[in-house]
Amino acid sequence: MALTLHRQTGDRAAGSAGRSDLVGSRSGRSGLAVRLAVAGSVVVAGALFAAACLLWARHGATVFFDIMSAGIAACL
Repeated sequence: MALTLHRQTGDRAAGSAGRSDLVGSRSGRSGLAVRLAVAGSVVVAGALFAAACLLWARHGATVFFDIMSAGIAACL
C-alpha cells in the first residue's frame, strides 16, 4: 500500500476541507501537554532502567534476579 504526501497549491474548492485542517486542529496547550507527558514517561522509564543497571552492577546477576522475583511475588 503506497502513501503519497503532497501539498495542495492554489485555491481550494468551496466546501472541500483538506486533511491539513483536521491535523492542525489541536490547540497549542494540548500539544504541549502531550509532549510533556511523553517526556515525563521517557524520564521515568530511563530512571527505572538506570536503577536496574545499578542493581545489576552492584549486586550481580544472582542477587538481582532474587530481588526481582521477590518483588514480582509480592505484587501477585
